[in-house]
Amino acid sequence: SYIDPWFITENFEQKKFVFDEKGKAIVSEIDSIRQLSKGLICYDDGLSGFINTKGKIAYHLSYKDFNDFGGAVKPVEFDRWEVYKGANKVNEWSCDSLVQKNGFWIKYLNGAQHIMLQEGKELKEHELIGINEGQVIVKHTVSGRWSVRNSDGEVIFEGYDEIVSKGKFYFAKREEKWDLYNKFGRKINEYPLEEIRQGVPNYFIAKRNGFWGIIDFDGEVFIEFKYDAINLVSQELYTVQFFNKWGIMNKYGNWMIQPNFQALEVHDRLAIGSRGALRSFFFDGALFANLTYSIVDIIEGVPVLEDSGKYGLINPTNSMLYRPTFDTVMVRGELLHFYKDSAIMLMHRDGIMKVGFEEGFQGFGEYSYGHVSVKRNGKWGFVDRQSRLRIANRYDDVRPFSQGFAPVKLKGKWGFIDTKENLMVQPFYDDVAPFHDGLSVFKTDAGIGLVDAHGKERLSGWSRIDRLATGNYLVVDNEGKVGLVDKNGSFILRPDFTWLDDLENKIIVKKNQKMGALDYQGNQLIKIEYSEVKKTDNFLVAKK
Repeated sequence: SYIDPWFITENFEQKKFVFDEKGKAIVSEIDSIRQLSKGLICYDDGLSGFINTKGKIAYHLSYKDFNDFGGAVKPVEFDRWEVYKGANKVNEWSCDSLVQKNGFWIKYLNGAQHIMLQEGKELKEHELIGINEGQVIVKHTVSGRWSVRNSDGEVIFEGYDEIVSKGKFYFAKREEKWDLYNKFGRKINEYPLEEIRQGVPNYFIAKRNGFWGIIDFDGEVFIEFKYDAINLVSQELYTVQFFNKWGIMNKYGNWMIQPNFQALEVHDRLAIGSRGALRSFFFDGALFANLTYSIVDIIEGVPVLEDSGKYGLINPTNSMLYRPTFDTVMVRGELLHFYKDSAIMLMHRDGIMKVGFEEGFQGFGEYSYGHVSVKRNGKWGFVDRQSRLRIANRYDDVRPFSQGFAPVKLKGKWGFIDTKENLMVQPFYDDVAPFHDGLSVFKTDAGIGLVDAHGKERLSGWSRIDRLATGNYLVVDNEGKVGLVDKNGSFILRPDFTWLDDLENKIIVKKNQKMGALDYQGNQLIKIEYSEVKKTDNFLVAKK
């Protein structure tokens, strides 16, 4: 095409070339162009440059874009990002955004990714797909072909439609066939594979000529390609379909359960095989029950059975069958709950009875600190692991023990007791949270606060207090200002900021629409003068 005074051509990869009126190439292999009154904007891999009407490159490919105001062409710069390690600035780049992934920095320029390699090299015209042990999986933005490269950008192997990393190996797909590579770029399989999946460590489930088998890390056939399906269910076992019947095979290729079932499911050490209405239950490969009951759920490895609206379960720990005669059954950790006629039986998974129906309990909570909450006659108390009543049923409500203290509710207010039922925190509060590091968040009409295990209030009257992942507390005052309190209830930062992010030993803060970073002593690691500060891996990046 011709745009006075330039000639524009395009190759088969839709890359454009710009020539002057004498046929001299000005720029080659760019993505697109846009005409302004004073010249051409050239776009390539997220960068923009400008050619004036005299055929000269006025601005090289390094800008975000260009504007035309009153006939004067002005370049639009990218944002400037600075990279900090602690208080030290270690790098800076111009781009829209910047992230680090497993040692590789990635610049985003108008949507294009520039992968920063060793010694300042850039891998352009590639989209980063994944990172695996210092190697990158990338996709060429023009050809669409995938490759694996090292940290210098050198090709390990290339030319595929898709590549998936699996630890020290790669699955590579081309024209609907798969190859297996190691991290050094050696192709392991001799024949193309129709499908491939991870097996037990250093072995791979593969499909060839319509049948499934297993190959090892050298490409040698370990289990013959003669099965209808193979699925990995643990680091030791496979479910295998052979002549439309399912069984279980161990990692050595030996049958643990013969392929006799229409369907088969595995839950840890428990396997359930189905043949019509009959279900066979195996524990560690040994048959312990054949039943016709329906399985309505499997909770923590325990199958829940149903028959005519009644429920039961199989306890795999001791191969015990509880037939479906109960109104409800529940599994909570090591405890099995059975509900019948408004009463409860509590059984440990090892088969030891904890509480019988005759004791008349109406509800149970969770075990913690050797106690479980129990409800009887409409009131709550606690029993120990031997089902002995340790804390009488005198409370309106209770919650599990945490750090040796349980929230209890009396006359509509919450406090705390210890395991000997000493009232450690008086029931003054509308609500309380469990103790963490000796502190609980409480709520009253006057606001939110912190109270310790001796009932001493460390903070009170705040609009909001949130316990953070670091163990510190975000506090918000009535004006919406935020601060930071440590695990002892002492201030790290007074509420003088509109936003903060506690990163453990450093804090990103926002004040007066500007952002920066402080240490826990309040010293500035990054001055509060940036439009954006964020964490990426072990670095902080700040935008001017």
